[in-house]
Amino acid sequence: MEIGSRVKILRKELGLNQTEFGEKIGFKQAAIGLWENGQRAISDSAILLICEKYNVSETWLRTGKGEMFKRDEDAAVSQLAHEFSLSTLGQAIIKGYLHLGEPEKAVIGEYIKSVAQEYERADTVHISGDEDIDPDIKKELDSYRQELEQEKKYPNVVSFTRYRKRRRLNGGGGSQNSQ
Repeated sequence: MEIGSRVKILRKELGLNQTEFGEKIGFKQAAIGLWENGQRAISDSAILLICEKYNVSETWLRTGKGEMFKRDEDAAVSQLAHEFSLSTLGQAIIKGYLHLGEPEKAVIGEYIKSVAQEYERADTVHISGDEDIDPDIKKELDSYRQELEQEKKYPNVVSFTRYRKRRRLNGGGGSQNSQ
C-alpha cells in the first residue's frame, strides 16, 4: 500500500472530505486527490504537517507499520519538543518520567526541589558571602555601604562631605608634601 492510500484511509477515519482535510494543512482538495490516487508525491513537509495536525504516527504514514495515531503521551511530548526546542535527550527524560510510578515521581520531585534549594542557597551565599567576614571588616563594609546609599540619595551633599574628609586627611587643603 502506498502513502497516498494511507492518507485516504486516515482522512476517512477522521470523517473528513478532501477539502476539509486539506484546509487544516494548507492544501487544496485537488492536491489531496492527487496524493490519494498516487498521481503526485507527498513532500516531507506535507507529511510532517499531516502528522502534526492530525496526531498521526509518521512511521505509520510513511510505511504502514505501527499504529495510525500517536499515543496522547507521544503527542504531548512532541508538542513540548516543538515549543521548547527540546533535544532528543530532553524528550527521552520527559517520556521516562511519564512512565514512572507515583513513588518514583515523588522521589525525583524531592530531589529536584533539593537541587533548586541548594542552587538558590549557593546563589545567595555567593552574593552576600557575609559568613566568613571578620566582624571589623563587616562593620567597615556596612559603613561604606551606607555612605554609598546616601551618596545615591543626595549626590551633592555626600560629594561635599567626602571632599571635606579628604582635605582633613591631606592636612587641611594644600598639597600634602609641601615643605
